[in-house]
Amino acid sequence: DAELLAEAEAAFKLVSSAYEVLGDEGKRAAYNHTLRPSSKPSEVPEKRREPRTTAPAGSGGQRDRWPGAESTRMTEVILTVSHAISGEEVKMAMNKGTTVMGLKRAMCKKLKRGPPESMDICDQSGNIMEDSHRFSADEALYCVGIGLGPPKPVTVEVRDHRTGARLILEVLDTSSIESIRRKVAKELKVKEKEIQVGQQKSAQQKSAARRFEAFPSDELLNGRRTVYVQGNNILIYLSLDQALQLQRDLIVDYGKPPFQLQLDALLKEYPMPQSLTSMKFREAFGRIVREAQRKTLARWGFEGDFAAQNMMAAFGKVAQTPEVYGLSLEIDKLLKITTGGMIAMPAKPKSKDGQPAKQETFQAAQDKAKVESRSAPKPKPPVTITVRQAVDEDDGPPAPTLKVTLPADATMRKLKQAIAEKVGMKRASSIKLVFALHGKAQKAGLSPDSGMTFASFKDDELIGSRREVLMIGIDLREALS
Repeated sequence: DAELLAEAEAAFKLVSSAYEVLGDEGKRAAYNHTLRPSSKPSEVPEKRREPRTTAPAGSGGQRDRWPGAESTRMTEVILTVSHAISGEEVKMAMNKGTTVMGLKRAMCKKLKRGPPESMDICDQSGNIMEDSHRFSADEALYCVGIGLGPPKPVTVEVRDHRTGARLILEVLDTSSIESIRRKVAKELKVKEKEIQVGQQKSAQQKSAARRFEAFPSDELLNGRRTVYVQGNNILIYLSLDQALQLQRDLIVDYGKPPFQLQLDALLKEYPMPQSLTSMKFREAFGRIVREAQRKTLARWGFEGDFAAQNMMAAFGKVAQTPEVYGLSLEIDKLLKITTGGMIAMPAKPKSKDGQPAKQETFQAAQDKAKVESRSAPKPKPPVTITVRQAVDEDDGPPAPTLKVTLPADATMRKLKQAIAEKVGMKRASSIKLVFALHGKAQKAGLSPDSGMTFASFKDDELIGSRREVLMIGIDLREALS
């Protein structure tokens, strides 16, 4: 009934006005003063005042005598906002003089959607209103940019800050960051306190390190369709199906005739195997490979200077499977000079008796001379190798190191097997032992962003005098936790 509705609205305003007066000491004193013009008992009217009652809507009387009742009606405007496409409608009671930006913020708070910057408010003629425009009377408006109806399910892409690997969730568009964090923790089977939900800063800047910025837990989703998660370890890995599909996509990229023509021309310019140690060759090879895989890696969520390294880290839980290993061999055939997707250093030349030839490093030659100078050489004692994570996040704690003890004449293959045994892995195929090229690149006068950050060791290469190596393929934070 329209009349009853009007009466109920009037009664609600009356009660609200009374509550406002009772809750404010100044207004309460002013109201009491209007009832008692004089504090002397002799001046109090003998006629007893009638009890206050709620007057019907639209009539004068007692409700008009409440302090602020009339001024509230005069300073309030009702703004009826309709969605320009769906027709959904919401009514907002705002103070007279409220700006368009003030209306946007109030709507975002009420509807639990946003942000205000994504909205446009239009007048009846369809003209977009400036954020500084002020409302002086009741108006009917149109809105685009956010929904005005009940909560709706939306798809949100959750990316791992360390690897870029993705998880797809379905949540309500009015969800809070805290509720998304709980759902992510449940999906990944980790404790809620171990993860943060936020965004990446400087992700689009080529020379800047990725920086994670956590959202406040009470913040709303606010129209975001991509968020990042971070924990002490890698949280999101590629599933087997995802890893195989990614490998197939790369096989298509590397098998395209333009890429193969570029690669053949490069290998013709730099004869093998002597050019494997050439920094100029490595830079050129890295440039054409990055260009070939760039769109595919970006489509899978791997972007920036460390896209390839992050991709390999995301393979962590499936890298040992025979299916992934089989496709890795196909990729190596297309790249022609790689092992496990990376350029391997050439094996050191050996003499007929199988011992390292004289073209060894100076330190290795010295060690050999000392042994040969003794009449009865003794076997060398075992050596301890320190294994470090090759790629570390700038905004996270450094990864722990791993100590491995091996015979002094052990090969890199033996070292990989020992690492796998230490961290409880059945196979060592996902472990890549590498060394940094930064120093060599600088000496060669190459650009620091050439992309050739690491080079891998050959499996049959001797450890020699090395006592520290870098590793990619597994995360030591998780493996040693």
